[in-house]
Amino acid sequence: MKKIIVVFKTHLDIGFTDMAGQVAENYMKSYLPNAMRMAEAFRGQKEGFIWTTGSWLIRRFLEESPERARLEEAIRRGEVRWHALPCTTHTELMNGALFEYGLGISRELDRRFGLHTVAAKLTDVPGHTRAMLSYLSRAGVSFLHIGVNPASTVPEVPPLFRWRADTGEEVLVMYNSDYGRLTPIGDGGAAVYFAHTGDNRGPQSEEEIRQVYEGLRKQYPDADLCAGTLEDVAQEALRQTGLPVVE
Repeated sequence: MKKIIVVFKTHLDIGFTDMAGQVAENYMKSYLPNAMRMAEAFRGQKEGFIWTTGSWLIRRFLEESPERARLEEAIRRGEVRWHALPCTTHTELMNGALFEYGLGISRELDRRFGLHTVAAKLTDVPGHTRAMLSYLSRAGVSFLHIGVNPASTVPEVPPLFRWRADTGEEVLVMYNSDYGRLTPIGDGGAAVYFAHTGDNRGPQSEEEIRQVYEGLRKQYPDADLCAGTLEDVAQEALRQTGLPVVE
């Protein structure tokens, strides 16, 4: 390991740990403000803190929260980042218009902040329909991480592969048999480590963040550690050649 990108994330699960309204309120009033607080505490440090979440939570906070200006500043500093999907869904139960609407939230945020999001994440749900590949590709999404419930039986796919639709579009996929784990990104010496907290638990504390880096340094003393986003992971992954194709 030469380089490990640490992605900090919490799995949003509307209604699982509490009533849906309370779960959403926790993110608006506690978790996103705490994430910004942690990013500020680690500002300027390479072993820092960047929080990744779905685009829906970001848009809702910008629409509703009195702290929206603070989030705008965190986004401009790269301390809070959305991915291309609004949240994890059961994609095979959606129609095309609904899936496209979800992708549109990320594109709306991209236009507002002058960014270009190419990476997406689905967490917990083990299986997804190949029909979504065309929609992802047309929206400019070229990398998808699928990290599933650890109790699920997983398909026999490589950890990194090109997933091809029957219409020819491809999306590069990283698949983990957990919400996210330490995974090499091809053979270039880079890897991603997902520092997940439990469902609807919000970001780590300052001490827990330091423990994440301390644990990685002990295990990989020669690796360069840095906080990153799914966009950083995608950038490394999309450099890889000769990857297997799954149809």
